[in-house]
Amino acid sequence: MILVLLLLAFSSPTGRAQMQPPAQAQGDAGLPDFSGFNLIDSFARLPAERTNLSTLCDVRRASIDEITGNIEGALTRADESADPAAAVRLHNAMGVVFLYKGDIAGAIPQFEEGVRIAHQHSTEDPKFAAMESIDLAALGIAHMRRGEVENCAIRHNADMCIFPLSLAARHTLRSGSERAIEYFKRYLEREPSSLEIRWLLNIAYQTLGEYPDKVPKAYLIPPAAFESKENIGRFVDVAPALGLDKVGDAGGSIVDDFDNDGFLDIVESSFDPCQPMRAFRNNGDGTFSDVSERS
Repeated sequence: MILVLLLLAFSSPTGRAQMQPPAQAQGDAGLPDFSGFNLIDSFARLPAERTNLSTLCDVRRASIDEITGNIEGALTRADESADPAAAVRLHNAMGVVFLYKGDIAGAIPQFEEGVRIAHQHSTEDPKFAAMESIDLAALGIAHMRRGEVENCAIRHNADMCIFPLSLAARHTLRSGSERAIEYFKRYLEREPSSLEIRWLLNIAYQTLGEYPDKVPKAYLIPPAAFESKENIGRFVDVAPALGLDKVGDAGGSIVDDFDNDGFLDIVESSFDPCQPMRAFRNNGDGTFSDVSERS
């Protein structure tokens, strides 16, 4: 059984808002949500009118500020010796918030602290072993995300992060995937039936060019599982050559001839209400110009 770490706001007898981090059991559904969306959304006070993106952006930012302040305050007041379980959950929640904000460097020490505290008390109660496992998984995911940012985003090329990974898609900065592998293996020693972490472990080895040879046999997903009966060729990222390589959260897109010049233009939105829509005008020569500021 795995524990999902949740945080609920409640009022103390003095009326002061505090953080109460109860543990909720989770069975076959898998690992808890490390994205932070559920945690942040639990603090969102959505207005009745939800078509104004500026208002939704303000709500999102206020939710992030509130949950961050509440957890920081709770960590300041927390007595690790008196309630180590609460301390572990609070550090986990703080790490999840950092991951949501894209601050991987801030998230990792929080999960490490959770592992440290849980390990110290692992012989006292079985729940601490489960808590330690969760933070081991979180550390693996955080380091894997670090590797993706350092390689897929910052050192992007046309083959990067397109599955199955080619030689050109291998990570030249290897530390992120190497540390992820370390933590995933430690997790699987405790939870060997976790298909989620097995999958991530195999992908991490692929990013280093070490799949399948160096994947421990007990956790190997055989190459046949990645094969397809149909040959559809390989996708290639042509966005840089077309002028469409913009960084943002994936949303929706519309392709239409918006300026009636006979060429298809592109308008895209973001999942994040704080990010603006973008408009790209077709130049008629196979490239696009970002005309968002003029649209």
